[in-house]
Amino acid sequence: KGLAEIEGKEPNRDDFEEDADYYKELSDLTTQITKKLSMENILDNLRRAFSEVLEVSHPRIYLPEDFSKPPVKELVEIREITFKKDDVIIPCLLEDRLIALFVLGRKLSEDPYTEEDIRLLKSLAGQTAVALDHTRTYEQIQKDYEANKQKLYDAEKILERSQRLASLGTLAAGVAHEIRNPLGIIYASAEELTDAPRDMSYLEEFKQSIIRNAKRISNIISNMLSLSKTKEKNTVEVDVNEVITSTMQLFSLGRIRLIKELQPIPRIKGDMDEIRQVIINLTNNAVEAMPGAGALTIKTYRAADKICLEISDIGKGIPQENLARIFEPFFSTRHEGAGLGLSIVYRIVHEHGGTIEVRSRVGEGSTFKIYLPVSV
Repeated sequence: KGLAEIEGKEPNRDDFEEDADYYKELSDLTTQITKKLSMENILDNLRRAFSEVLEVSHPRIYLPEDFSKPPVKELVEIREITFKKDDVIIPCLLEDRLIALFVLGRKLSEDPYTEEDIRLLKSLAGQTAVALDHTRTYEQIQKDYEANKQKLYDAEKILERSQRLASLGTLAAGVAHEIRNPLGIIYASAEELTDAPRDMSYLEEFKQSIIRNAKRISNIISNMLSLSKTKEKNTVEVDVNEVITSTMQLFSLGRIRLIKELQPIPRIKGDMDEIRQVIINLTNNAVEAMPGAGALTIKTYRAADKICLEISDIGKGIPQENLARIFEPFFSTRHEGAGLGLSIVYRIVHEHGGTIEVRSRVGEGSTFKIYLPVSV
C-alpha cells in the first residue's frame, strides 16, 4: 500500500492557495511542538494538528506507558511510516528509540494522504520525539528537584532545632549573668527588711522592686525556653525594638562593646520567636567574627514603608568569593559550623516578606541589613 497518485487535472488557483494554507499551518504546528516543554501542551498541539488541520478520523497518540497494551504492542516494532488497513502508523523515533506512536485513521474528507502529508507527518514525528524526550527528562528533573527540596527542607528543620538547642549553650553564661543581677537585688532587699515597723510607701516600693526583678527573671527564662521549642508559626504584632532588647539580655559579650541605636519604629506582623532567632543568629556570627574584642552595633530605623534592622561588627569580614554563597544551606567556612545560621535567617526574612542585604570587607567587618514590611 503506497501513497496516492496526484490526479492529472487542470490546476485550480483556489486549490493551490488552500493547500498552501493547510501545509503552512501543519508546518507551523510542527515547529511549535519543540517550543512547548510541557507534556500537556505538546499533546494538545498534536491533537489540534490531527483533528483541526489534517482532519483525520480517530487519531491516537500512544506513549511508552501504552506500549505493552494489547492493541499497541504489535505496532512497536514498526520503524517507518506504514499503512495498515484504514490507518497510517507513524513511529516517533529518536536514535532508534521509540518515543511515541501516532495512529491516524482516514481523512474526514475521504482524500488520500499525499506525499506532502507524509513528509510533514515524518517531520512532525521527529520533532515530537525530541520534544517528548526532553520534556520527560525535564519533568523528571523537576520531580527529583521537588523531592530533594523536601528532603533538604526536612533536614534543615531538624538541624535548625539542633542549632536552636546549641544556642542555649552559647547563651548560658549571659543568662546566668542576667539572672544573677535581679536575684541579687531581690536578695539584698530582703536582707534589708527587719522586724522594725515600715511605712506603707517603703513597703510599696519594696513590693514593686521585687515584682519588677522577678518579672525580669521570668522573661529571661521564657526567652530561653522559646529557643528549644518547635512550634507552629504564630503571627502577631511584633515590636522589633522590644525583641532586640530582650534578646540581647541573653548574651554575655565579654570584651565586645554593644552599641544600640534603636529609633522609634512601627510594629511589623510576624512570629516573635523567629525574629528573635534572626537576631540571635546574626549576633552569634558577629561575636564569632570578633574573637578578641570589638564593637557590635544594632540599629533600627524607618525606611519608607519598611523598617530596617541593621547588625554590624568590626570583625574579620567575609571574603568576596563567599558572599554569594553565605545563605546557602550547609555552607560554612568554620569546621565546627553546621552552615545553617544564615540559611535560617534568609528563610525567616523572606517568609516575613522582607529582604536582606550584606556589605562586608575582609579585615573591616560585616553589616547585615534586614528590611521588613510595616504592619498595616
